[in-house]
Amino acid sequence: MEFLDYLRGIDNVIKSKNDCKSLYYCGFSKKDTSSEFDEIRFYFKTFGVDESIHYDEEISSYLEKNVEIKEDRTFQLVRELIQTRKAGLRCLGLEFDDSFVTRVKYYLCQIPGGDEIKELLHKLKEVNEYTSQAERILSVWDQISNLRCDMIQLSSGYKNENANINLYLCARERYKQKYYALEEGAVLRDIGGVFFLVNIHEKHYYDLKHLLSVNETGQVIIRYLQDNKICTLDGIVSHLRSKIINYTPELYPIIYEDCKAFIENLYHNNYLKEVN
Repeated sequence: MEFLDYLRGIDNVIKSKNDCKSLYYCGFSKKDTSSEFDEIRFYFKTFGVDESIHYDEEISSYLEKNVEIKEDRTFQLVRELIQTRKAGLRCLGLEFDDSFVTRVKYYLCQIPGGDEIKELLHKLKEVNEYTSQAERILSVWDQISNLRCDMIQLSSGYKNENANINLYLCARERYKQKYYALEEGAVLRDIGGVFFLVNIHEKHYYDLKHLLSVNETGQVIIRYLQDNKICTLDGIVSHLRSKIINYTPELYPIIYEDCKAFIENLYHNNYLKEVN
């Protein structure tokens, strides 16, 4: 708790006269699997009431006075990005886990004249602790180009173990969701151990040349459409993700593209319709 008290001292760095509260602690969260609050994260903001006024360099200097933070490789990297005006420090997180390990989370944001998040990832690729994660993210960067990333989180702990990168993404612009429903009469049929999607209202539905074979993933999607009647592509992707036991974020672009292709196939073959 001494370290938590040290971070609470950040309020002495904030010099804005318009700020009424001296304590710059702004919340905490815990894992839903934790019943005894043994995995908690505290958050501290690095700006005043006027969010356009940042105190990145002052806070960086304050943190550096703590020996444990100063020796942390991630802090050294964050300090360099701040001093060279490549990125801004949006907020800090302090995490305690059930093994009594303490980690500082650094939330970096884009600033005018600074680097794009993609450029930051290329810099991180040159840092041993972050090389593999940065490379994996960059390998799928083009597949998430329709999303905007304004903030990146870095954390490694004092012993430079468990280095971690998290991206915070949002849509570049609001888009109109498309809603889909199965055509009336579209059902799954098990024919000789192979599942087909057929339309029982069509005269040729029993003709194997006109049937659409469906693998296990396709069956999950079709049953989801049957159960929910009207669905969006995002809803289908979310449902499919929930069915994957060893899901990792790197799989998302692949799952999304596969679902999109399958939905388009159903639509073009008149098994699926768009509804308002």
